[in-house]
Formats: sequence, structure tokens, C-alpha cells
Amino acid sequence: MANVKISELSPASTPLTGTEVLPIVQAGNTVKVSTANVMSQPLIGQALNPRTAAEIAASVTPTDYAIPATEIKLERYGATGSGDAGAALTSATSVQIQNLDKIFLQAGRTYSALTWSPRTLSTPVRVDGFGAVLQGPVTNTDFVRPAATVLLNGVTFSRWASAIEREVSDGGSINRFRAFDSRFTEFTSIPINIEITLSNYWIERNIFDTVTGNYALRVGENTYASQDTWKKGHIVGNHFSDISSTGSTDAGAMTIYGKENVILGNNIENIDSVSGEAWGIYTKSRFTAIAFNTVTDVASSAGSSVWGINVKGQIESQTTSPQGFGNVVIGNFVRTLSGATTSAGYGIRLQTESVIAAANQVRDAGNTGISLDYSEAGISGAKGAILTNNLVKFATMNIAVGARLSTSLSDVYVSQNIFENVLIGVRLDSIIGDETNWNVSSNTIKADAASGSGIVVRRDHSLSGINISNNVVKNASNGIRFETGAGVLSNVRVYDNDLSSATTPFSGAIPADIDIRHTFKYQTTDNTVHNALVFELSDLACYLVEINVNGAQVGGGNYANYRRSVQVYRSGGSATLNGAVQDITPIVETDANWNATIAVSGNDLVVTIKGNTGQTVNWKTQINVIGVKM
Repeated sequence: MANVKISELSPASTPLTGTEVLPIVQAGNTVKVSTANVMSQPLIGQALNPRTAAEIAASVTPTDYAIPATEIKLERYGATGSGDAGAALTSATSVQIQNLDKIFLQAGRTYSALTWSPRTLSTPVRVDGFGAVLQGPVTNTDFVRPAATVLLNGVTFSRWASAIEREVSDGGSINRFRAFDSRFTEFTSIPINIEITLSNYWIERNIFDTVTGNYALRVGENTYASQDTWKKGHIVGNHFSDISSTGSTDAGAMTIYGKENVILGNNIENIDSVSGEAWGIYTKSRFTAIAFNTVTDVASSAGSSVWGINVKGQIESQTTSPQGFGNVVIGNFVRTLSGATTSAGYGIRLQTESVIAAANQVRDAGNTGISLDYSEAGISGAKGAILTNNLVKFATMNIAVGARLSTSLSDVYVSQNIFENVLIGVRLDSIIGDETNWNVSSNTIKADAASGSGIVVRRDHSLSGINISNNVVKNASNGIRFETGAGVLSNVRVYDNDLSSATTPFSGAIPADIDIRHTFKYQTTDNTVHNALVFELSDLACYLVEINVNGAQVGGGNYANYRRSVQVYRSGGSATLNGAVQDITPIVETDANWNATIAVSGNDLVVTIKGNTGQTVNWKTQINVIGVKM
């Protein structure tokens, strides 16, 4: 048969059984091989899906040619869904470096990279997970250290130190970072930690949970020189939970530096630091919007400071550290910051200038609902803060402050807010002493009736241009309280506040340089002289006092009105009337036993009211005070 042509051979029986043999040349020798081996799946796969140029360049040889090379899949390099997928992951990333394509994970599969060395890459990192789990080694190392485009989509990263880690010492920059619909769980460090230049980044709809390494997300570092290199970030719709730290370290959902970022619609819960500070959102970022986020259950087990949202950074004129001006904090919900009696808990803390906090709701936020406390010593010219239309409410009011201004800013507005169940509604305290134009207007405050105050003004440092007007204070012990101190308050205007339900409408010595227009009600049922309103006066001050009093007997029958004025001063001693009280207009009264006048007692100015026996008389009085310092 050796000389018979193939065309002359008899037809074989088909289909073949696989036992048939064929001659082949192998290592220079002619040998036989069964048709079963010639038709094997590996050989067919190798013929259909040969080794690619990228695999050759990466020195990677596939272990399963049946997997098409049109996509980078770990199964082509030996991953099976069980055992160690580290070698397959190494091969896949090596091939990706060559062709810049995506790595595709199989839906529902868990890949355990038990052997893995972090890759420091200057080429794109792209992984489509379809819900697959990419597990790190038990030593908790990093996944990759990239310096190019990053795209993570639908991947569950588990048991890593960091998924994306790039420190300043690594060098490089990243443009177009994307992390969508992924999960980062069981991390011992920061899942996404990028210190190098990062711009145009989107971190959306991800889940960060069970993280024990300080933060879940950090972009940038605490340096002024690089602050413009982290920008145009979108951190939207993510869920952060169970973020903690041990040792003397802080814990937070996110720490963001840079500028022009949007932090929107994130849900943050269960943040705890064993011995450090804790927060939901922390920024040193300019021109950034922090909007419609929910932050709940933030705690420091050691009683250190906690806050829901902290907007921090230097003002525009300062370059000693990253700036943080020009931000808005809108529509956020912050609740339950623990350690109310032992730690400085802040619902929203603003530590910069040109900042707006509006339409936020803060409940049970430690001891302060909203704090404005920019306090860099020796810095002047900082200005611009608006706190408006916020709702702050506490379950207990033993130390709670609705809005605390302890700052060195000028041009500050606190208006149209609601503060409920507080010890103090609004607290004003100048830090340095050259601030001007603080406005507290049209707020509604429900304070502790036993010892609380609607509005408190400190005078540890000098402050000018305080406007307190049209506020409503309910159930407080003190309506407006002026606390003593070494500072001087000047150009203070107190107009048309409703302090009618406060036990003491005004407490503490009113400043020398003050204008007051205040209306109050009083009722008498006898012919005794009553002290209807008491002002403590400052020393070395002179006041012009005018009262306009309207009285009417309940059920009718008797009426009166009085318009009177007098000058009152203190000059190293008690309050003194400078002459007799004068009638501005003639007295009109139907019962001569009635009276309303101005008197002094010790250091106090007193407005007195007197009716008659057997009569219930309602009185409404407007008092105007103009003060000057001697």
C-alpha cells in the first residue's frame, strides 16, 4: 500500500471512533497518533484561539485555549473558580498591560488570589466583574497601584488591604478614574487611596463596608502645593457602613482634598474610632458641593471629636495648608453622633470661609448641630458664611447647641433656621476680635425652660456689627443672654425679637454700644408696682431709654397709654437716672391708679407696670434703648 495514492484508498467508515491512527512527524521522527488526540479540544482551541501577540509580548502562555482570546478572562490562564487564582490574575494583568483591554470576570464566580504581588502600573486598569468576587490573599495586600485610567465595574473586592493604592512616592497621575457598581468589603486599609494627581473621577453606586483601616475613601493629601491636582470628582450614590479603626487612629467614610468636587446622595452609617476622631464626610476642597447625603451613627469609643460633615481648609488669602473656601452644604441629613456628654460632637462643622449650609436636617448630633469655628490665629480678612433654613433637633438638651459661632469670620448670616430642644439656640463667640457684621435673624428656637437660652453672645474678644432681629424664642429660661468677658461688643442691634415665653427676656449686662427695640406683654391683677422688664447695664455706659405702653382692662372699662423717656448711666457705680422720667406725650388714662414708668435698681434698668385692685389689665410695651460707651 506504500505506493497507493490517497485518492485510491477505500473510504473510511464514519463517524470516526477515535481509535484510528495517523502518521505525524514529531521531533524529526515519523510516528503515529490516534484521531482522538488529533481532534482534542485543546488542539482545536489552540487552532481557533491561538496565542495572541499581547500574550507573546507578555510571555504568557494560555492554559485553556478553549477560552476565546477576544476577551481577557482569567479562565484562559487557569482560573477555575476554586483554588488559587493568583497566577491567572497575574497573567491576565500582564496581557492587559500589552493590549490595554479589559479583564472580564465570570458572573457569580469567586476568584481567590492567594498568591499575589501588588502591580505598580502606568497603563490602564480595567476590570468588568458582573458581580464576581475578587478575593485578596490572606496577608491582605494591595491589588494594584495604577498611574493611568482606572475602570472598575461590577467587581466585589474582598479581603484586600487596598483595591486601588497610589501614594505620592509611587509618582505618576491618573486621569479618568471610574468605579461603578462595585463592592469593597473586609479591607484592612483604605479601599481606594489615591495621593497622586487625580482628575475627572467618578465613584458611583459602590458599597464600602467592613473596613478597619481608617477610611473607606481618600483622595489627596494634606499639602497646599498639590491641592489643585485633585479635581472634578463625582462621589455619588455610594453606601458606606461599618468603617472603623483601632489604635490611636481616626475613622471616616471619606476624606477628600482638591477642588470642584461633587459629593452627592451618599449613605453613610456606623462609623467608629476606638481611640481617635470619627466622621462621615471630611473635606479640604474648594468649590465643592456636599448635597443630599445621609450620615448616621458616627461614634468615637474614646470620646474624641465626632462630626457628620466637616468642611475644612484655609481661606483664599492663606497658603500654609490646603484651602477649603467656596463650598455649599445643602440638603443633608445627619443623625446620632454618639458621646453627647463626653465628646465634641458636631452635626455639620464649617471651618473655612465663603461657605453656605442650607436646608440640612441635623438630629442628636453630639453637642452641636451646626458649628462655624474657623479659628486660625493671626489671620484677618476672612469672611462669608450663611446658615439658613436648617432644622436642628435634639432628643436631650443638657448640653446641646443649635448653631455655634466660634470663629474669626466677618459677614456671617444665621437666618430662618429651626432649633428645637436645645440648651442654647445660637451661640456667638468672637475668636480674635476684628470681626464685623454677624446677623442672627428670623430663627425659631425652642430651648430648655429650666436653664436654656435662645441666643448667647460672648464677649471674650471684641466684635462689632451684631444684628439680632426677628427671632422667636420659646420656653427658654433666658431669651437673649450677654455673657461677661474682656472683649468689647460694639454696634449691637437687637430688634423685634419675640421673647415673650422666656422667663428672663434679657440676661447679663447689655453692651454699651447697643440699639434695642423690644416689645413685650405683661398682665396685672392688683395695684402693686411690678417689675415687668429688667435690663442689666454695662459700666461706663450711657443709655437713652424710651417706653411706649398701651394698657386695657380685660372686658373693657379702663384704658391708658404712656410714652416716657429718660437717660440712664453707670459710671463706676450703680445705674443712675439722669434727671426725672419725662412724658413724651400727655398721659391718657381712665384710672389714676394705673402707671407705667422707668426706674433703676442696683445695676439694672427696670420698666415698672401698675394696675388696680380687682382689675385684670393686659399691657403691651415697646422699649427703645440707645446706648453709647463713655
